[in-house]
Amino acid sequence: MRAIVVLVTLATLFGTTFEDVKPSGVVRVSGRAVADDRGEFPALGASLFWAAWAYKNDRARLDAHLQLLAQHDFDYIRALGVVGRQPYWAGREIDARWPAYDEVIAGLTDHAFDNYGLRVEWTIFGDADQMVPAADERIRLVDRFVAMSKGREHKIMHFELANESWQNGFEGPHGQDELRALARRLDERTVIPVAISDSQGHECADHLALYEDVGVQILTEHFPRGSDGPAGRWGPVIAPWNVGECKGLPPVVSNNEPVGPRSSVESETEPVRVVAAAVVSWMAGVGLYVFHTDAGVWGREPVTSMPGATAALDGLAQARTYVPAGVVNWQRHRRDSPAHPFTAAGAIEVFASIQDDQFFVAAVGVTDGVLQLTARRDLDFEVINPMTGAKGARQVVAAGGKSTLSGSGMIVLSGRFTSPAKSLVAGRSRNWARNAAHP
Repeated sequence: MRAIVVLVTLATLFGTTFEDVKPSGVVRVSGRAVADDRGEFPALGASLFWAAWAYKNDRARLDAHLQLLAQHDFDYIRALGVVGRQPYWAGREIDARWPAYDEVIAGLTDHAFDNYGLRVEWTIFGDADQMVPAADERIRLVDRFVAMSKGREHKIMHFELANESWQNGFEGPHGQDELRALARRLDERTVIPVAISDSQGHECADHLALYEDVGVQILTEHFPRGSDGPAGRWGPVIAPWNVGECKGLPPVVSNNEPVGPRSSVESETEPVRVVAAAVVSWMAGVGLYVFHTDAGVWGREPVTSMPGATAALDGLAQARTYVPAGVVNWQRHRRDSPAHPFTAAGAIEVFASIQDDQFFVAAVGVTDGVLQLTARRDLDFEVINPMTGAKGARQVVAAGGKSTLSGSGMIVLSGRFTSPAKSLVAGRSRNWARNAAHP
């Protein structure tokens, strides 16, 4: 099995992590990251589309999942406001025509935050064509969420207008115009960050067609899940890296529905790749990552019954202990950037995040379980097992020195530079775009 090696700063020595700090204040944009009264944090969420249904009909099932996520240091759940396409959603409908609907969405928001410290990402329209077909009804539903949020702004991670809008009631140019108008209306009426939907396609032009000039704060992207590219099963891990190259988008990006245990299109049951996907997303300047499973979509089975999910949850919880809180806004580098801490052999891709003398590097798809590193500068690092948090001996490496790392799964190193950076070679192009620094 291919391995992933991640090199990161050790927060206890060189940075700040975000574990075991209770949420406080309204979520806001801070560069590419989200922040609240505690400061910036790489946000970790989980799909729980059926949460409003469960708040009304099966509180025990809901509480079991909320407790599990809280115990694993998650920040929020992603819940649908309305959904009901038949026959798939039979028995899990969420209907704005419920007599107590406003009490349900308010109650879930309060319950998740007050009892479990979890905010809610409210995706208002799960399937607008089925549940809210008329344009005036859609406006009223948006306004109902605005009304519900008053006084609860600190309990909501962000709003998203629609899930996969292009196939759920906002098809074609007319539907897109309607959705953009609803997004403006929502954004004008709340301080809570707003997203529109994922784009119909993954190119810059696709994102701009939906988001350009609307003025919302978050792009919720469904990155490709396919494993048929040159990176194989590591393709979805790498996919978020280039989204920051598209200009004119909202400042914050969410990896809102990544491949996960029994997810549609592709399923990922290898825990190390799930954890790697979250870490690389945050390093790529993608401020939010949502753990996505079949159990989180419909709730047929507990999340813990999904293959690999329990180990993935444990690994994601460990990631909160070593990923620096501000990493989303650190400088980003790919393997051939001259500012990268290392040259490397034996990996599909090698990413780096740098802040002052601290570095955070992820080498993904390490072949044959061996990664060869050559230091570009004097540095030191400490080995950490990201799935358990166990720490190894600190290594000191001079510029030009080599280090051989091995292991199956993910190897974590914390590191810092111990000598100043040399000037770049005169005349070398600074336009390495996807391959070098992104401040």
